[in-house]
Amino acid sequence: MKDDQIADVLERYRHGGMHRDEAMEALNIDYLGVLYELVPVYQIPEPAPDPLEEARQAEMLRLLLSGEDVPPELRQPASWRIRH
Repeated sequence: MKDDQIADVLERYRHGGMHRDEAMEALNIDYLGVLYELVPVYQIPEPAPDPLEEARQAEMLRLLLSGEDVPPELRQPASWRIRH
């Protein structure tokens, strides 16, 4: 594979467009550590933070640490729920 093809696979993996196993298969690697090492080598940036997801996680953590029940809507990211 050429560098731009490798970078494309890594970028799709890093930003959620490709599952880890698919990326490993596309890159023809069989050790997970190699995949993790390639991301910084090819300087693939992290996805931009999602403020709503960060707020959900903070609220869930606050409830857990205070011993309160966590409502079902806070247990999973909003992206996992079906939108109507």
